[in-house]
Amino acid sequence: MFDICNYELDEGEVILMPHSLNTTGIDLLQFKYPFNPAPPYSHPNHLGMAYAALLTADLEADVALLEAEGAEFLSQPYGVPGNRFVFLKDPDGVFLKLVGSTLPQRETRSENTTHIVGMPYIGINVSDLDRSLVFYAQLGYDRVRLINEQTLSFAESKAWGFDEAVRYKGADIAIGRGDHHRLRLLQWLSPFNPEPAYPPPINHKGINRLALTVSNLDRAENILKNQGVQFLSEVVPCCSGSGKDPNGIVHIIDPDGVFLELVGAIDARPLTPPPPECPAVEVKYREGR
Repeated sequence: MFDICNYELDEGEVILMPHSLNTTGIDLLQFKYPFNPAPPYSHPNHLGMAYAALLTADLEADVALLEAEGAEFLSQPYGVPGNRFVFLKDPDGVFLKLVGSTLPQRETRSENTTHIVGMPYIGINVSDLDRSLVFYAQLGYDRVRLINEQTLSFAESKAWGFDEAVRYKGADIAIGRGDHHRLRLLQWLSPFNPEPAYPPPINHKGINRLALTVSNLDRAENILKNQGVQFLSEVVPCCSGSGKDPNGIVHIIDPDGVFLELVGAIDARPLTPPPPECPAVEVKYREGR
């Protein structure tokens, strides 16, 4: 947010899924100022972070539960047992892909609880798969499983929300250390939407960024800058507002404009004063937060 002095949130909360198969956390932010009322992506083939996949041990039961709660689905579940999925939207229209699993249920669930056990991957649409694979390899994504070019049947294309045959190629990529999370990169061949990913500032409704932990952020910054990676800003201490935090954040931008937040330890640095036209930083928290 290069043209304002301060931003303000109405609400914000990090929600976690305990005992999930991998690290699963969602940072929910409701901006008060600046607020961008534009809707999220209207179709799951838009360039950028298009959807989050959620793995469930009982797809049919969860669809019934979420339908009863008023969730909007793009179709009925598609596929065969062990390989079934369905797309739905959250209250703001953000796409989620519910993926069925043959994993046994690990605990007894109440009638009002889903059987979701993890977030296996984030779907990122790219314009040039080879270029994106090179970029993400610079970040350490060294595990690659290619998805060969394929044309989906009319029924499966409908499950993605399209009335025409869907054609794409892609790759599942992962880092061979840490939590082993995956990203699914898809290059849509038909129907192709050339509209760019969400532009800055990072206050657009939708999946705006993916946070990645590094052991030393200053070191990571030097390495990536030497590799020509584009940065949105300089590294800044985060997130007390005092400028004295031992950790910092910075956002890098992938070849299609997708924001990736790097979080990690930083060296101590002098406090950067606000520009002359800006008031002193004032951090406010609501009671109970």
